[in-house]
Amino acid sequence: TVNQRKKLVEHAAKYFELVGMDAAAAAKNAADVLAIETAIAQSHLSPVELRDPIKNYNKISVADLEKRAPNIGWSAFFAKMGVKTDSVNLSQPRYYEALSALLAKQPIQVWKNKLKFDYIASKASLLGKAFRDERFAFNALFSGAKVQPERWKSMVSRTDNNLKDLLGQVYVQKYFPPEAKQRMDELVNNLQISFKARISKLDWMSDSTKQR
Repeated sequence: TVNQRKKLVEHAAKYFELVGMDAAAAAKNAADVLAIETAIAQSHLSPVELRDPIKNYNKISVADLEKRAPNIGWSAFFAKMGVKTDSVNLSQPRYYEALSALLAKQPIQVWKNKLKFDYIASKASLLGKAFRDERFAFNALFSGAKVQPERWKSMVSRTDNNLKDLLGQVYVQKYFPPEAKQRMDELVNNLQISFKARISKLDWMSDSTKQR
């Protein structure tokens, strides 16, 4: 992953330059992004630990959470979210403890640089060709993709993903008339009748279970 980390710094620097930052500042801020991402990553559970359901369940009171990760401001956070609870489950408690410590230790400008990079990265696919090309080149390190999707395919996919049910309603009105729905209802009803007939003949299932 040494090469991937090097590419992350180059990638972040490129984004910073594309939004008007000079090369020297862009390189410094990109290095900050890698440093803080690395510090955060070191607190994460390993892939093996992530497969352990016990280690992913860590119920803790909000009061204790305030003590273990005091710099996050949990009470204010929950109040802002409109959440009323006295306890939560943390899948990765070490992460929140590390984050709390980093919030106190890292300069505010480093956090601003990270958030700026995160924001640009999240919007790169919506911006000009230079942003989209840079995004694709970096993601290709992990996906192995050789060619970007055609622009029209990206637009169709984005429209579908963002409009979802609204677009689905228009599609249904045009391609799923009432008689088609009636056919599907009959098909499902026939399946239920068949299942009922099969279940009623099972000798290993109790009557109460069959009823349910």
